[in-house]
Parts: sequence; C-alpha cells; structure tokens
Amino acid sequence: MLGRRHAESKHAVRRKKAGHSFSEQHFFALRRREAYNRGLLHGLPERRPGFNCYSEKIIVMKKTSRRTPSPAKPSTASPARSPRHEPSFEDAQGWWNKMLLPVTFLGVPGSPRNPAVLWNAGLIFSAQLRRFHPFWRHWAFPAGHAAEFAGYEPDGIQLEFSFGDTWHLPDRPNNTAGEVHQELMDGRMPIVNTRLKHAGLDWSATMFSRLVNGDTAESGNEPLLTEVRWTATNPTDAPIKAQCACHLHEPHISLGYTIEWQAGAPRRFCPIVWQAPMLLNEVGKARLAILAERGGDVSFQGALTEEQVKRADSKLAEQGVDKDSLIFRVEVPPRESRSVRLLIPFFYLDAGTLLRELATPFDQALFAARRYWEGVYAKAGQLRSPEPIVNDSFDAYLYQAMLATGRRPRTGPWILKTSPNNYEHLWSAHASIGAYSMDLRGQHEWSRRIFDTFLEHQGPIPASALHLFGDKQVDASEGFSAHPGFLGNIEGHMAILWTFYHGWILWGIAQHAHLTGDWAWFNRHLDKLILACEWIVEQRRRTSLRDAKGNKVISYGMMPAANAFDWGFGHVFWSDAHTWRGLDAIVQCLESLRHPKAARYREETEAYRQDLIAAVVRSRDLAPPVPLKGKATIPFVPMCTEMLDYAKMDWTYIACGPLNLAWAGVVPARHELVDQMLAFIEAGRPAKKEIPKAAAIPSRECFTEANLTCDGRTQLWRRRLTYEPGWLAHAFVSRDRDDLPEFFEAMYSQLSNGGQHVNLRSPVESREGVAWCQPGQANLLWLIRDMLVREQENTLLLAGACPRAWLAKGQTIEIRDLPTRFGKVSFLLKAESDKPVIRGIMDFAFRTPPASIRLRLRLPGGALPKKVSVNGKSVPPSGNEWLDLPTDCQTIEAQY
Repeated sequence: MLGRRHAESKHAVRRKKAGHSFSEQHFFALRRREAYNRGLLHGLPERRPGFNCYSEKIIVMKKTSRRTPSPAKPSTASPARSPRHEPSFEDAQGWWNKMLLPVTFLGVPGSPRNPAVLWNAGLIFSAQLRRFHPFWRHWAFPAGHAAEFAGYEPDGIQLEFSFGDTWHLPDRPNNTAGEVHQELMDGRMPIVNTRLKHAGLDWSATMFSRLVNGDTAESGNEPLLTEVRWTATNPTDAPIKAQCACHLHEPHISLGYTIEWQAGAPRRFCPIVWQAPMLLNEVGKARLAILAERGGDVSFQGALTEEQVKRADSKLAEQGVDKDSLIFRVEVPPRESRSVRLLIPFFYLDAGTLLRELATPFDQALFAARRYWEGVYAKAGQLRSPEPIVNDSFDAYLYQAMLATGRRPRTGPWILKTSPNNYEHLWSAHASIGAYSMDLRGQHEWSRRIFDTFLEHQGPIPASALHLFGDKQVDASEGFSAHPGFLGNIEGHMAILWTFYHGWILWGIAQHAHLTGDWAWFNRHLDKLILACEWIVEQRRRTSLRDAKGNKVISYGMMPAANAFDWGFGHVFWSDAHTWRGLDAIVQCLESLRHPKAARYREETEAYRQDLIAAVVRSRDLAPPVPLKGKATIPFVPMCTEMLDYAKMDWTYIACGPLNLAWAGVVPARHELVDQMLAFIEAGRPAKKEIPKAAAIPSRECFTEANLTCDGRTQLWRRRLTYEPGWLAHAFVSRDRDDLPEFFEAMYSQLSNGGQHVNLRSPVESREGVAWCQPGQANLLWLIRDMLVREQENTLLLAGACPRAWLAKGQTIEIRDLPTRFGKVSFLLKAESDKPVIRGIMDFAFRTPPASIRLRLRLPGGALPKKVSVNGKSVPPSGNEWLDLPTDCQTIEAQY
C-alpha cells in the first residue's frame, strides 16, 4: 500500500465494493504506515525526521458513511524493534539559522519591571512603550502594565557600548558578524555574561538586576537596580590603552515585534547633568552612576567632536549615539585587567540612595544574586540528564517564569506577563501555563498568586470577546450571556480576549490543587469554581441550535463564536478543546472530593466532548479533500467551522489547529481525526503561485512558505516547529502517540530555534525578533518534566520519553523532589560503563500512592533486559522496555 497507489490495491477495491466505511479503509492505511515508521516493513527505508511518508501513501477513496470510532486509550507497551534515528539537539542546531536579534531580560521575582539586554550588549530600560506597530498597522500607546507608570518622569533609556578610539559599535544592526558572544551565568541564571575582542583586548561584561533591599518584590514599587561591569583584560606582554564608552541613546525607546530605533516616533527629551559619579536630572534625581575600578577615569561628553565622529568606524549619528556619552579610559598592564562599573535604576532614584548602593562592591552584589538563585534551584524540583542544554533550560525556564511574575504597582493584582516587551498586556492562558510551570518545580507560592488574581476578578465576559484586530469581518456570533462565572478578564490589563482563557485558568487551578495537595485552598474557592463550570454550561446552550429541518447546526454545543487567537474569530476547535479541558479538570477534582454536583457536571462534560467531536467531523465531511498527485486525496480536518478550504487555511493551523483536540484530551492521540490531521501536515497543501518569495533575511527564510515547497506542495512548518512556541500541540501529541523520534524533532527544534542561539535559553515568539515569550518556556519546561515524570490517569510513568542516548554506557539520569499529583518523586538511573547493566534508586514521598508505577528503560539499539531485580528480588522481564514497579520500590537492576 505504501509502495504503490491505494487505488490500485485489490484489497482496497474489494473493501470499497463491500461498502466499508472511510474509517475502516483509513484504519488499514494507518496501521500500515505505523509499521513503516517502526521499521517493520523490510526493504523500506528508515523514516527520517521531516521525511514525507504520507504524500501519495495514504490515499482516500470516495467518502462513504463515516463514524467516529470509540477511542481506545494509548498503550505504554513497546515491542522490540529496530529504533529509528532519534534527532538530537546537535541535529537541530543545523536546521535553523541563528537568531538575528536575541534579547534577554533581567529582573527579580515579583517586580513588574524588566531591563532588556540586547544582542550587542546594549541595554533598554523603558516602561513607556509607544511605537507604530507594523503588524496591526496603528500606533500602539502605553497600555496594560506600562499604563501603570503614567506620571513617572519620561526616563526610558537605552544604553549602547562602543570600544576603542574608533568608537566601534559591535554587531549593532544584528549579530551576524559574530563579534559578541553571550550566555547565562552557569547556563541558567538571570545573569548575562558577554564577551568580545577589540584592539588586542578581551572585553567581558556581567549584567544582572537586584533590589535596593531584599531578593524579591512584594509591592511592585521596590526600586530595581541593574548592575553592569565591563572588564578589559590584556593577554599580551605590553600595556594597552583601553576605552569603553557608554552612549545614552535618545530617551524615546521602542521595543516590540522588531527591536529597532523608530525614527519617526515623537521624542521626549529629559535634560541630564553630569555630577561625577552620577547623571542627574533637573530636580537632582539620579539616572545612573558609574565608577572606574582599580584605576582609570570616567568622563562625560555631551557631544562627540567632529574628529571623534570622523574617526569612528560606526555611523554614530545615524545610530543616535553621537552625544551624551560616558567614557572610561585606562591603560591595562600586561596580563592584567581593569574594570568600569555602572549602576542603573529602572526609574530615576534619589541620588543619596544610589550612592549608598554604589558603596556595595560589585562582587558582593553578584555573590548575593547567585546565592539567591542557587537557593531557588536547590529548593525546587531538580533534573539532571546527560544533556547540558536540557538541564540548563529546565532551570532557566523557571527563573524566566518567576521574573515574569509581578504585582501591578498601582492596581495591585499579581500578573504573569506573556513577555516583558510589548506584551505589557495580559494573555490569561499564557499566564496559566506559566503558573503551571512554576507548580511543576514546586514554586507554588508564586503560581497561587496568579490564580488568586483570576478568581478575585471573576465576572461576566466583556464585550471585547467579539472584537477583532485587522480588516477581517466578524461573522455573526450567538453572543455570550451575562453569567458572572467567567475567569480571565482583568480590566485595564487584558489584551485581546480569547475565550479559551477561561478553560486554561480552570485547568491550571485544578493542576495546582493536585500538585500541592492543598485541597483546603481549592475548597475556599469552590463556589467560584462551580460558577465557572456553570458559565461553560450556559454558553453552550446558546449554540445548541437546529436548522429549519431540525438538524443540528454545524457548531452545535460549542462556545459562541468569538476570538480564539489574535485575528482568529469563529467557532475554533482549539478554543473549545481547551475550554473542555478546563471543565474536565475541575470535574475530576469534584469527583475526587465526592462533591454532590460532580455527577451532573460529568454528564455535561461528556456531552460537550461528544458535541465538539461531532462538530469537527461535520466540518471535515463538508471540507473538500486535499488532492495529491493523480487522483489521490486525503481528508482535510479544518481548524474551525468557518474555515473549510484547505487552500485558505490560516498559517496558525499547527499551533492553533485541531491537533489541540488530542493535546487537551478530547480525543486520544491515536484517534482517526488525529491521524488525518498529521497526514495533512505531512502532505501539505498545494503551493500557490501567489505565495510571495522570501525576503532576503536569513531568519525569515526558515519560515516563508516559498522556501518550504517540495514537488508543488507547501510543507507548512519544518521540523515539527511551531511558529509560536507557546502552543506545542504537535510535540505533546507525538509524545502521546509514542512517536518519540518525531517528539524529539519537535522538542529540539524549539530548544534550538527558540533558544535564540546556543548559549541563551530563551524561546522567542517568532524569529522576527519578539523577545522571549513565557508560554513557550513554560511548555518546554512541561515537556522536559514529562519526559521523565508523568501522570497518566492513576499511573505514574517514569522516564517514559527519554532519548536512548541518555542511557548509553556511563550515563546518568537523576530527578529529585519533582511534584506530582501523587506526591514528590525522586529517582536515579545509572548505566554502568563497564558492563550492560542499569541500576536505579527510587525515592517516593507519596501523599496518595498511584495505582501503578511504570519505568521505561530506553537503551541505544532498543535492547531489552534479560534479567530484572526489584528491591533485590528477581522478577520476570516484561518483554518490552517497560518495567512495572511496586509503590515501595527502592532499587532496580536490569541486566542486558
């Protein structure tokens, strides 16, 4: 079947004549495709990541009657087979071009302010964002969090650094020159180290943020300071004169989808005065302090001379850095170093306070910051794998969630920002995923503040749910009732309102209760959570309509049509999938508490699930099939009831499309609809001539559809990559299908592409330059955790999705105190270096033991154990990679 057209198969013709349904025909094709992927079909090539094994392979006959089969739960069994090549992080590094405009944010937990470190070591401090938005095509004024700062001095500031008497600005337009190398301290801390070479000197900078008092902010009004130290090291045997200039970019700052100077934006000037060692404004408040350490001097120059500008190898005037410069000069002795230190408050600060803080040595402040974060990581659940990128990312994503969490300084609620750039608004679903990621690491205090805020602001859904950016028409909606149970709207802070915020918040609250075991907290909010369930029930009634013939409308039982992503409006399946997921999660909690309304809501939940599946099936049946070569076709599963044409499919299909049905649990990962979605993604829609050619920008070439065509078809996004890493449905579905090579392809794509470049662990929303996006980090932390520890109903799965290389000889996997709904879990797996043996130590601190524990040992080559002992007693091997462990397991040994 996979070697020739299905239409030519005698068995296919026989099934067609016998009246077999589409589902049955497709079942045979999919089972054959699974065998192909597993390498069980002799003589067929091994499936490679990205290889299209669907096009021309799964051919759909004329549609007959269809039915949705009863879904079977995915099995954790893994028969012995020759494993496919598993993509690695090193593979993924070769798939993607380097990010041009990476940005890393600094800060402290609880503070709503975040300085930005640019790719060339420049710094931005701004709360007054105002710029022309190229995507929405209108002026974006300060809003959300930035609006809280209205009335402060216009003190947004950008700093750029140049080197030597040539006033060299390294990598100013982008980082393609490769002069600047940046990394997080220890690969994971919110401390940025920068290195470059110039004029025979090795320059390095360390940058981090701290408070005037304490490690974390509580009010949101605590003064935030940023420490910067530039050090020049002379590696030669002769003295070298060093110069580092800090240029104060003009005060109006722009930071958003692309980070660049917006020359046409209105400028607000704030006069400054140099009174060494500080810059002061007209009322005597300090903007920054600078101090030469161990020799040298610092001077202030209001404007560079004509000779200096002429000698510069950069266009200083065009870059806006030809004036207001602090210049550090020193002669560096042979084999020695000299440094200059800057201390920069986010807003103007009392001069006396800044001077007192300057008296604290830089090394002392750095030691305190490192000690604080080491304490955070020591108390959090920990993971150590053989891959440093995975270990570092697992910790870096925790700090990024904590830095994104802060209290609004004037209105008071705790907010987890989507990203501290133009995302000063709040996207509630993103905040819920970020809060969940902190729960996965045991930072429950921070996540609870986020969920408490949503519960405190419960109320009717606002009219903005029916508002749409752009020129697209908003179709008629059934509208929402004024029921007061909606979660996800915090007036004054809300961004574009997506209706599925409500479901993600409910799901996050349920996970918080499970992971903390704090059911007293859950019960305190029980009335509000019941109200939130009722809100879903009532809104579904508004779409439970029938046409003139008495037939159910296509969107029967879904949420009313509304925004489901920034410009997506309608009855969008991913929105309802995650709304259902939230309802289902709360109902599970009610059932565990034996709440009297649990049975009623379980019926509502199941009815909602069936209505949603039926809406997807009806939409699929109405959608024209996707043509392949010849007369072959495959079905198209749309992303909403309004978008039935595959040729006009929105580019968000992979992230915001129907794969979310499986991610949310509406259907299992091996459901027929999921098979069809994946077949379409692999085959791709026909390429259209009107697709524009890619702009000559390396980063964008990875994504422009014109560069993704093959044999007249557009392959959507390459390497399982989701354009916005906040929505990784493809990765989660691959994991649940136990298609681990595809799962690793998706995960490592996100780590590599979204990681800006190797040494900065900061996923971005897009390659055009949007700085790190919290749901992307949160979902990757979630994926990494689930690779090693995951709950599947009442079963605890250990090491269920680890790369085989992690258990090669001499390798070790260790987790410690990771929270689960059963309690904290710790284990260590060690592959002996001198013999084929895996030894394991288990340490479970269960509150409620799981019904079963399953450990997976994935060895290179797919080897299966010949002898197994648990707690020193021999047990028969299972015949596959999974071992069943007792809840009191302490040790295991597997011999191969």
